[in-house]
Amino acid sequence: MMYNSSCWAAPKSVLEKLDVVHRRHLRSILNYSYPNIISNKNLYSRCNAEPLSVRVDRNRWRMLGHVLRGPSNGPAHTSLVYAINTLGLPVESDDRNLTYFSLIQCDLR
Repeated sequence: MMYNSSCWAAPKSVLEKLDVVHRRHLRSILNYSYPNIISNKNLYSRCNAEPLSVRVDRNRWRMLGHVLRGPSNGPAHTSLVYAINTLGLPVESDDRNLTYFSLIQCDLR
């Protein structure tokens, strides 16, 4: 489910849906159905898990660190420098214009 999540440019609405599905699976593993309820916080602590959106954010930052530590003439570093110097995209709340670079800019704020 998390394959290649370091390159996802998913909007918050998609990440929230991913968390909902994850919690639903955890509840089914623990055999919790409607009459028996458990809070999300207790669910994550009981399963020793965390929301998948947190893991996606962490993986995104790991990938950025990997690119920044790589060779300065490598294709990943070169494209990142190009994006920073020439694109200068303003961060918009519209999910249709969401890119990996604009997501990183949003995370930096």
